[in-house]
Amino acid sequence: MTELSKTKTSKKKSEAPILVKESQIEIDNNQYDFLKNYDPSKNISPPYISKYELTTIIGTRALMISKGAPALIEVPEGIDNTIEIAEMEINAGKCPIIIVRELFDGRKEYFKMKDLIILE
Repeated sequence: MTELSKTKTSKKKSEAPILVKESQIEIDNNQYDFLKNYDPSKNISPPYISKYELTTIIGTRALMISKGAPALIEVPEGIDNTIEIAEMEINAGKCPIIIVRELFDGRKEYFKMKDLIILE
């Protein structure tokens, strides 16, 4: 994985999943291996999303939509606020962003948004 500052942007339809770690964005260049080996049951941290992670995810996804990324849900008529659209995607389990958590021993854990529990 490389940091966003070191990557080239791609306009292909099947882009790598976006990984969010402490307000930084990383792009996984080998998405197929990641998706093939993804198993959230091996993670040791709790599957709850913090309010800070959620805020970062909503802002990141809203920015992606405002820059032209297609919404992954049917957007009702009259809704044009990208933050609302991002929140609707998260609630529908369609958000393509993956959370990266660094553990105390240097290992990283990966969670898809649909595997995390949002506490209200």
